[in-house]
Amino acid sequence: MYENYRVLFVDDEPNILNSLRRSLMDEEFFCQFASSGEEALEIIRKDPIALLVTDMRMPGMNGLELLNLVVEESPTTVKVVLSGYTQLPQILATINQVDIFKFITKPWTADELIQAIRKSLDYFILQEENTNYKIALEVKNKSYQNILKKINEVVEDANQSRELLGICGKEIIGFGRKYNPEERTRYQKVFDLQEELFELLSQRVTTKKKKVATKEIRNRISDSIRSLFPQGVIQKEDGISNNKISVNLSMLEAAVEIICIVFFDEFRLHGLYAKIQSDPSFALSFLSPNADVKNSQNPAGEPSVIDLKIELVRASLEKVLERCDLKFQILKYKESIVIEVSVL
Repeated sequence: MYENYRVLFVDDEPNILNSLRRSLMDEEFFCQFASSGEEALEIIRKDPIALLVTDMRMPGMNGLELLNLVVEESPTTVKVVLSGYTQLPQILATINQVDIFKFITKPWTADELIQAIRKSLDYFILQEENTNYKIALEVKNKSYQNILKKINEVVEDANQSRELLGICGKEIIGFGRKYNPEERTRYQKVFDLQEELFELLSQRVTTKKKKVATKEIRNRISDSIRSLFPQGVIQKEDGISNNKISVNLSMLEAAVEIICIVFFDEFRLHGLYAKIQSDPSFALSFLSPNADVKNSQNPAGEPSVIDLKIELVRASLEKVLERCDLKFQILKYKESIVIEVSVL
């Protein structure tokens, strides 16, 4: 647990440093030793130090001066004072100036010392996790801001698709707002797809439809699936006629691409079976069997990754495709993912 963390001990008395070495030689954290404040600063400038344990009364640079400089050089380093009772005035001055996590009094026992160091490292790890958590939240917030910005930019340039794109952006952002920061961090890979999906839709969104032969639609969608997922099994069902239907082909292709992007891992692990019907109209079905086999391992009440992906795809496509006269349905049947897209 502590093997990746460095602890620096500073004391001008060689016997104290030797005693520390003996006491801590079997511990998993990495120990470094300095006999002066100046030497300690050189080490801190070279290597990341999780914990500093320093004496207060030292010739040259004393402990208080060292601690003040460490605040500037390495603000996240946890600071512990190792001192005798005779240094009380200096300790009180330190309390008023520097954030000290713990005091260890001389003489100490090995168990007392080790426990104090472990608690100090636990505090450092907690602070480190909190910092990473805040960074993750900032990244998420920035992603949402980027989506909002792109909505405004694209809407200005695409008056014809203004309403459609607004629905798309609102649904994608609304999906993310249902979950608290902890859940968004836990399922980061799913939420990271939001901006990618909106970017894809913003390039494809249109309300325009045109007359296209059903077999041509079949071939284009088949080629699109094959390019996105070459391992997929595609079954084509053709009739004897070659009807032409009015279809929003751009949004149909966008839907196929989004489905393959979101469920790429499931298709890769459990297979993709696509059925394309081109007569008398066009209909596409996706099936990935046993894609949610891990759902039973989730804690009670907690959604699975598949649940979130289904909700994200539904938020991205359901209302948008409905406005484009494309019928869309996605669900779980037992452990399988079933997706259907057809022309109304």
